[in-house]
Order: sequence, then structure tokens, then C-alpha cells
Amino acid sequence: ASVASIIILMTNCIGEYLAARGNRIPTEIEQMEAELECAKARAEALTDALAAQRATEERESQPGTDHDVLMGEMHSRATGLERAINEGIADAAGQSAEMIARATQVQNVMKEGVAELRGQAESLARNGAAQMVEKVQGIMGDAAPEAPQWLLDLQAGRDIA
Repeated sequence: ASVASIIILMTNCIGEYLAARGNRIPTEIEQMEAELECAKARAEALTDALAAQRATEERESQPGTDHDVLMGEMHSRATGLERAINEGIADAAGQSAEMIARATQVQNVMKEGVAELRGQAESLARNGAAQMVEKVQGIMGDAAPEAPQWLLDLQAGRDIA
């Protein structure tokens, strides 16, 4: 390819020279300028051919370069994906720790509320039973039978367990 381009350039230079010459005889300066242009064109063609040859030789001497580049790029992308996944997991773990802490707090509040409600229900039952015993004894007077011991304990505020 480079030899063909040199031949074409030489043919063009000769053609330009002959066309420029026309019917008159070129001066020595014009001939030197024409030769200089042809030499520049040849030098440019040789430089391009040399660069193309070096690039070809370099590609042939490093057969794994393309594969290595692709593997490096694939590794880089996989590492980026792995990093994003790890950050997502860490973020989710941080959020779940907050949710667990909140759930524990809600559980404690619910336990306290249930315990308080139980105490209020026991107090209401004791007071209701004591009032009922008093009313029955008030209505029956002296003829009222003796209240069972558990009811008396309940009326006195003692544990009946």
C-alpha cells in the first residue's frame, strides 16, 4: 500500500511538472520548487507508511493487549457494581438497626401500658366486689351470712393468690 502511494505521488509530481511547464521552459528556481514539492510529498507518504508499519508491528507483537484491556474494563465495572451492592447492604443494615431500636421502644411502651391496664382492671374488680359486699351486708343487716375469706381479703386490699 505504501509503495503504491509513493508511485502515485511520483506520477502526480511528474504530471504537475509537465503541466506547469506547458509551452515554456521553467526556470531553475521553478524546477527546484517543483522538485521540493515532490520531495515533500514523498517524505509525507513515507512517514505515513512508516507509521502504519510500526502500528501493525506493535499490534502483532502484543497479541493480548486487546484482551487485557477488555478484562481490565470488565474487572473495573464488576468492582464498581460490587462496591454499590456493599454500600446498599450497609445502608439497609443501618436502617434496620434504627427500625429494631424503634420496635424495641414500642414493645417496652406496650408492656408498660398492658401492666398499667392490668393493675387498673384488678383495682376496678376489687372495688366493685367490695362495694357489692357492702351493699349486700347493708341490705341484709345482721342476717347477712359471713363473707368468704377471699372476698374479705379482697376488700382489705390483700392479695388473694
